[in-house]
Parts: sequence; structure tokens; C-alpha cells
Amino acid sequence: MLKIRFIRHFVLTLIVLSAGLIAACGGGGENDMSTASMASARERHTATLLPSGNVLVSGGRGSSTLAELYDTSLGTWSSAGDTTETRFGHTAVVLPSGLLLVAGGDHVFYPVWGAPWGRPIKSAELFDPTTSTWSSTGNMTHSHGVGHTGTLLQDGKVLITGGDIEDVAGSATDRSIVAFSELYDPSTGTWSLTGDMTEPRKHHAATLLNDGSVLVVGGNSSEIYDPSLGTWSSAGNMPNNHGIGSTATALKNGKILIVGGGERNLDGSPLAVSHVDIYDQSTGEWSSASNMAAAELDHTATLLGDGKLLIVGLISAQTYNPDTDTWTLAGDMSENRGSTHAATTLENNTILITGGSRVERTRYGIEISREVIASAEIYDPAKGW
Repeated sequence: MLKIRFIRHFVLTLIVLSAGLIAACGGGGENDMSTASMASARERHTATLLPSGNVLVSGGRGSSTLAELYDTSLGTWSSAGDTTETRFGHTAVVLPSGLLLVAGGDHVFYPVWGAPWGRPIKSAELFDPTTSTWSSTGNMTHSHGVGHTGTLLQDGKVLITGGDIEDVAGSATDRSIVAFSELYDPSTGTWSLTGDMTEPRKHHAATLLNDGSVLVVGGNSSEIYDPSLGTWSSAGNMPNNHGIGSTATALKNGKILIVGGGERNLDGSPLAVSHVDIYDQSTGEWSSASNMAAAELDHTATLLGDGKLLIVGLISAQTYNPDTDTWTLAGDMSENRGSTHAATTLENNTILITGGSRVERTRYGIEISREVIASAEIYDPAKGW
């Protein structure tokens, strides 16, 4: 039986005091970009930049219902109320009203054999930053478990795609990947079905294009959602197979960069790829780009202020320069975060990295323990970690 260890720090007062000590000591060095730890350890959570410039962290495996707010000016965390239920692998989208929509994912439960499992859920909720309160906003038609996407459309609606559902009610292990897509209308607070994707997808990526359509990629295939028709059509095959867990980022030049991905062995150990492909919105054509400096799977991708792209994986980081089509190693984080962290671009163009997990495996790749962590750190393009 697997034993899963969770590291938690529940006393917010201690966090504020520790942050004060860090400031008083000059942060431990000129290039030390550590910041205060969250109150709760988390992995597969969301960390979303709010209109205020602060960051809202919610959910995650290892956490309770407590949501937390990161004050970017002070570098400290405070309570942001309790979500309506525990969830991880969900999506979080800021609506035009300033409210935050959190949808789907998995609910943590503990079966008789003791190790925590996830169960895909249909529920969604809203966070109001002005009152730090959470409220339910109805259920989706289908559950959309870990691996779905949420995209804000130009008309203010939110498109949810893919993920998985339970094949048998009450079963944690019998799950099917789905092609279902749904729309959330914030003006009515209601959900409705829209067209199914051309194929079932999980751990895919979705990107809003300039014309208001949505590009979805996974494996070596791609497709586009037309919001005016509610239909999907093929956007062609990519030059390379990215498996699952790749990222798709709209660069400042308008092109969409697809990075990394791969597969996992039956024991969960990663088989990452270093493939990079580019989608040109103006022509609808695919082309290859230079391979990554190091292969990554389930990494995060964040756009920097200078137009470069930061990729953060298990512990190491690298940047991509679209002007020269080159990759450069960008140093290591202070600790291994297991590709289950979250990365958020702040208004000062630094990147906040939160949570994650340290996984211990046997020599054969079998996971024997997982430590979910509460620490946070910042990447500064001018200084590094």
C-alpha cells in the first residue's frame, strides 16, 4: 500500500512572521528569490492572477477547502475563504466581471485501502475578490476530471473541453476520456452543451486565437472550435507527436508554440519528449521549431515580458527565444516540484511558482511516496531564481 505524506503549514501568523524575517535578513542573498510559503501544501492546484494584481490559489491535492491570496507587494499569503468543496486538476478562469470561475477536476476521497484517489466532478463555483467569498454556480452536464481545459471566449463565455468521466457510478478506477465540450454563460450562470471535439482528449492544450476560435492540440493532432457555429474541425496533424502534457502558448508574434509532452509508463514514470512545433494563425500551417534543451512532460509555460517563453519542469527551467529559435537553460529551482506546481506571471513580469510534490520512486520507477509541498519561489528574468 502506498503511503502518501503531506507537508502542511496551517498557521498563517507564522507565515507572516517568517516573511518578516526574510525581509529583515535581505532575503538570504542578492539572488535569493524565495518568498513566503502557502498555508496549505498543494499539487495540481490553480494560481490565477486577479485584476488587483494579486494571485488567488485554490484547490490542489493535499489541500483542504482553504483558498489563499498572495499579496505581490508584500510577498505574503492570507486566507481567501473556503471553496465549496475540495478539488484538484480543475480549471480557473477570470471572467470579464472580475469573478473567478473554478470548474471540474477531481474530488479527493479515501477508499477502504487508504491511499487517496480522485473522482471526476461536475460542480463549478465562483470566487468574488471583493468579498473573498465562494458560491456555487451550478453543475456541468458531464463531469470533466483532471486533464480538461477551460478557455475564456471573446463573448465572455467559458469553453470547457475533454478530461475524463467515471464509466461506472462510484468507481474510482474505471474512467473514460471524453470529447464533450460545454459552455458557461456568466450572464445567466448556466451551463450548456456545445459540439463534441473530433476525438476524446485528456491532458491536451487549448489556446484562444485572434479570430475568436480555439485551437486544441494533443498527440500529433489538432482541431479548432468555431464559437459562432459551436462546431469543431480538424486543424491538421502536427509534425511531431507530443503525447499528453504538452503546453500551447500564444507568442507575441501571434504564432502558437507547442512544447514538450510525452507519455507515462504503467508505473507512472515519465517518458518526456523535446519536440517543439509552431502553428501559424495567418496561414493555418504547422512547422517544426528547435528541440528543447531538455525534454519535459507536464511542465508549465509562461510568457515573459520580453517575448521569451519560460518552461519549468521537475526542477530545471529553460527559456525559448522566438526571434532566434533557440533554447537556453535557466537554472534550477530551490527544490524538486515534480511537474505538479503552478506558475503565474505577475504584473512586474516575474514568475511566481507555487506548490508541487516531491516523488520518491524505486529504481524501477514505481512511486513509493509523494510529499506535497507548500513552498513558493519567484523567477526574475533579470536575476534568475
